[in-house]
Amino acid sequence: MIKDVFNDVCGGFLKYLLTFFYFMLSFLLVACGGSGGNEPTAITPNNAPLSEIVDHDNMPNTVSDLVTINNTSVGITAYASDPEEQVKYKLLDSAEGRFDIHETSGVVYVADHLLLNANLNPFHSINIQATSTDGSLQTRVFTITVTTENSPIGMLVDINTLPNEVLEGGSNKTGITAHAVDPDDRVTYKLLENSSGMFQVDNGSGEVTVTDNRSVNARTQLVHEVEVEANSTDGSASKKKFNIDVLHNYDNNISNVSEYKTLLDWDNGSQQALDGWSWSDDIVYGLPGWLLNADGPLNGGSDYRWGWGARSFNKGDYGKENSAIITTVDISPSSNSGGSLQVFETEGSTDHRSTWWVWYDGKPLSERDITYAKTDRMSFYLKTEGMNALKDDGGKESIGNNFHIGTYLCWQTGEAAYGTGDGCPYEGEGNQHYYHYLAINSGAWIHVLLDQHPQHIRDGNSTLKNNPTWDNYQKNYFEQLSQFYFEIRNKEDIKTSFNVDELRYFSSEDMVETEQNDESITSLWVGYWKDKGVWEIGFHDESYQIYNDDYNSTFEIRWSVSPITNANFAQAELIDPMFYNGIEHAGKDAEHLIRRSNGWSSNVWTRFKLPDEVENNYVKVFFAVKDVSIKGEHIGTKWPYNKGDGHDAPTANIKIIDYYLQAPNP
Repeated sequence: MIKDVFNDVCGGFLKYLLTFFYFMLSFLLVACGGSGGNEPTAITPNNAPLSEIVDHDNMPNTVSDLVTINNTSVGITAYASDPEEQVKYKLLDSAEGRFDIHETSGVVYVADHLLLNANLNPFHSINIQATSTDGSLQTRVFTITVTTENSPIGMLVDINTLPNEVLEGGSNKTGITAHAVDPDDRVTYKLLENSSGMFQVDNGSGEVTVTDNRSVNARTQLVHEVEVEANSTDGSASKKKFNIDVLHNYDNNISNVSEYKTLLDWDNGSQQALDGWSWSDDIVYGLPGWLLNADGPLNGGSDYRWGWGARSFNKGDYGKENSAIITTVDISPSSNSGGSLQVFETEGSTDHRSTWWVWYDGKPLSERDITYAKTDRMSFYLKTEGMNALKDDGGKESIGNNFHIGTYLCWQTGEAAYGTGDGCPYEGEGNQHYYHYLAINSGAWIHVLLDQHPQHIRDGNSTLKNNPTWDNYQKNYFEQLSQFYFEIRNKEDIKTSFNVDELRYFSSEDMVETEQNDESITSLWVGYWKDKGVWEIGFHDESYQIYNDDYNSTFEIRWSVSPITNANFAQAELIDPMFYNGIEHAGKDAEHLIRRSNGWSSNVWTRFKLPDEVENNYVKVFFAVKDVSIKGEHIGTKWPYNKGDGHDAPTANIKIIDYYLQAPNP
């Protein structure tokens, strides 16, 4: 019995000890962060950590940019565990809205399929955040690869429904808009063939246009071929050739100049009536002409020390007996109405040298708002009658000056003016009387384009500089022009007359070509003798200080039905000169080149023809002259042209002028 009692006591005590040690061990394990074995109640739930984010989707993290709907899975299912808490998911970086994530499942899907383009961006990063309800969180960045199945670019077509054609000198539209489709990639366009730079294509829109519509000429080429290539960013390309027809623009009334001022508007007159002016048979010394009314145009007339001005009247020196009317019968080919100034000898005249003070004033044209500092062109149409013809035998002495424009300049000096040389209202200081010479034939209207480079100064014996008043007085030639007259220089065999029309002033800066040659191509003119079917052109080469047979020059003249510039000069058509050209005058391969008729003078002159189609249909013809002199070159076979050019051309720039064949539509 005692043994049984002992066994009960010892057994109970041992059980107590074992239980005590078990709970102590469990307490220590929990306090040290260890596991309490299989008993979950041993871990406090609120302290359980949120695990790192893993991808439970074993598919590649990719998506095609060809998907056409949103909510497409990208192969990512985010998972982070918290045994006792709920976990939710969101994107901290959605790749600019391309992707999104399901809040509870963690599935990542496409949010905007239109933003997927493997060629532009094949990889995108997203940042996923998992958040437990106990506030703990985890983040992880995943990379999603965007794939594509590149389809090649489609066939290139013209989506413009207009005819593929361009009008001479007209719009730069060609009627071609190239288009090729690549649904997944960006398409750009370029020209593989542009017809020597005549055409261009917009890189983005595919529209084909003319680079410079002044270079389009149906006379030289009726059809141009271009080849357009469309290029996709995936590397594929498509191309196609197109033909562009060039249409004749017979109504080619395209101006060489954008702004000009008209000095005397004879369109507002008839016979001896002219708006704002009064006719008198005795302006001074019995000389007839017009006086500008005090309330007339151009700020009206004024009373100067020498009398009333401005005036337009008979020059009358050397016994010349002339009068004038405004005729509405014989007007320039550029006009379809109005009148021109006609100067003629009176019945008793025997001198046969018609002359007229076209403008006589006591202040410069700049003070009448006609010219300004940059004015360097004086343009007019001129027609003479009764002059002896130039000798058209190609001889050295055959071309001589027979008409001139005499000019006078003045400016205020700050001192009282009592006569010539004192300044306005008289001639300016230091000899300001100049001459522009022409060598022309009668019987046709010519277009004259004077610049600021006259051929002569009173009593001078040397070549003048361009804008001759600048160096000594810092005055511009046309800015200070106050008086000028027109005159037939030689006493002719029969009575003479001349008509003047369209008298205008402007700056070469307002012309289609602003960089021009005013050194070796000056006092340029061109005319058309319709009854003979021939053209003539002339100018002066003022690029030398010495003139003799050792100092000649060579020139090239081209024409077009569109304005000519330095850039398109080579595309214009060459004239075929009849005089002072070819192997005798300019050497081998020089049929289109001309030289001065006489090395001892500055005159350049020749005659040529143009196609009947041009003369019978077009409104205008455009001309350009270029000095192509090369020192020692262009040696002709005939004396005295068997010597090379005296120097290189002073500039590579051209000089331009146009001519109206018929008046444009009003």
